[in-house]
Amino acid sequence: MEIDTKLLVLMLVFGIIESYSVSAIPLMIFFIDISSILLMYISSFFLPAINIAMNIIIFAVIYSIGKGVNLKAKLKSVVVSLSVGCFLGSLIGYSAYVVIPFFKGASWYSGLLDFVLAVVHVLLTSLEISLGLFFVSFTALALAYFRVNNNS
Repeated sequence: MEIDTKLLVLMLVFGIIESYSVSAIPLMIFFIDISSILLMYISSFFLPAINIAMNIIIFAVIYSIGKGVNLKAKLKSVVVSLSVGCFLGSLIGYSAYVVIPFFKGASWYSGLLDFVLAVVHVLLTSLEISLGLFFVSFTALALAYFRVNNNS
């Protein structure tokens, strides 16, 4: 089985960007030290809008790349490339939610249990982000494959 490196790298980048869009508002609140109700309202509006826009952009990019991918012949390598790229990208991007406060000299957890819970939270959230990203990208690839093969 040959790994499709172009899809792997692309999904790694998209996973990092998608997870940063999820963790951007909590990190901004932490660094600016703002606990305003206005920021919570703004974030509750902009986070879904950013996620929808990101999913549309990801769909369009993967759809245009997917026109050149033979999904029937490379199904296993495409699925492995997409899933590994999505998970690693979202894990790298969302782990900033736990790691970046150390650069400020603070910690969000006080003991080992809090650290373990933070790691489990990062893993589960990364899995959630990567599953959504995987299904958007695989749907784009499948539609592009069906579109190319039905027209020829």
